[in-house]
Amino acid sequence: MERYFLHAQPSKQKKEQQIIASPGTTTGEVYDGNTLCFIEVKTRASDWFAPPQVNVDLRKRRQVTRAARVYRQMLGIEDEPHRYDIVTVVIGDAATPQIELLRNFWTEESLRKRRWSTNFYD
Repeated sequence: MERYFLHAQPSKQKKEQQIIASPGTTTGEVYDGNTLCFIEVKTRASDWFAPPQVNVDLRKRRQVTRAARVYRQMLGIEDEPHRYDIVTVVIGDAATPQIELLRNFWTEESLRKRRWSTNFYD
């Protein structure tokens, strides 16, 4: 199994993170300082048709958010800061793949269902 490594450096800290991206789809979690990051990894052979992040649709974001909520509840860290990131890996024709980290790609608030008001003409 091939593995690709993404080295991301937080802006104010010199600690280096290592995110392992395997071909296929993987979800993982890492800490960026005090922030728990839930990461969805999307790997594609090419981005000719569409970039990999478009495959993280509303259904997938809800699944990851639900799993992250249960994970935080099990560990008793519901109130700690967290975010949802995507790592895209495009293998392409080059010897080295293109790897991009998209921080804070979505929030839990963006997934909340909107309530309809009963007074339409007030």
